[in-house]
Amino acid sequence: MYTSTIDITIRTINSLGEPTSAPALYGIVHNIRGEQVDVLTLERLIESAPGVYNLDDYSVSDTNTFPGTELTIFWCTQSTTVSPETALQRYALFAKHPSGVVNRLLTWYPSYRRNNLYGYRIYRQLRGEETPTVLGQTIYPYFFDRSVYTTPTEFHLARFTVYELAWLATPTDEPIEGGAILMLRKTETRHSFCEVYGEVVDVMGGSSAESVNFFVHEKDAPQTVKTSFMARRDAVTAPVNCRGEFSIPLIQGALVTADMPEAGVQRRFVVPNKARVALKDITHYPVEINRAE
Repeated sequence: MYTSTIDITIRTINSLGEPTSAPALYGIVHNIRGEQVDVLTLERLIESAPGVYNLDDYSVSDTNTFPGTELTIFWCTQSTTVSPETALQRYALFAKHPSGVVNRLLTWYPSYRRNNLYGYRIYRQLRGEETPTVLGQTIYPYFFDRSVYTTPTEFHLARFTVYELAWLATPTDEPIEGGAILMLRKTETRHSFCEVYGEVVDVMGGSSAESVNFFVHEKDAPQTVKTSFMARRDAVTAPVNCRGEFSIPLIQGALVTADMPEAGVQRRFVVPNKARVALKDITHYPVEINRAE
């Protein structure tokens, strides 16, 4: 089972190496990414014997705060007569995911131009289950798996299948399942997403655009979001359906360009820290400022 709590012990000594109580004691906690995430003080520690301090059941269950395989604590006393026996401690962890994954995104490329296509139904099969069960439905070619898994093994061994839903002549007058999507991609990340959506239509309200492209322009690189570098030039595509609608999940805080050739539109913007927003409502910046001559 993954590590959810650890027991911390630190000793303080005088110049002769004898256990001695410290007038003040601070422990600076860093995660594996080098980020300071906590400060431990005497008020939070229990002195079980002179110069011996304990903190039991220190929570490390938040895998976004404590990803990876260890945390470190740097100890100091701000005293000229008493010092930590060990200035730097390392505590081993077994995280739910080695990189602190908090989101799993399923994406696929659809046969999106069909007028009778309603959307998609997602099935999931866990370890030990004989048959898959319905996880959810969507009208766009992506789906967030926000399930709570009891163990890391369940998370990593979960299998997914996506079926098209189409309007056909049926007694129930509901969309029915069609063919399975073959090219299914799983993206596991600690980044947060904003779903950017919109419409592209002609003067009669019909859909003529195939897709909308989103990318980091080479003049906007290098750029980082949290600890990640953003790849430049490589566009991700949001397919446009038969009604002219599109939607795509983008990493919050990224500076991206949206390219809509059929509408003569290029929008350069920072992806908002929101769950969902219309492309037309996002504050954008002139694309000419960062374009090559």
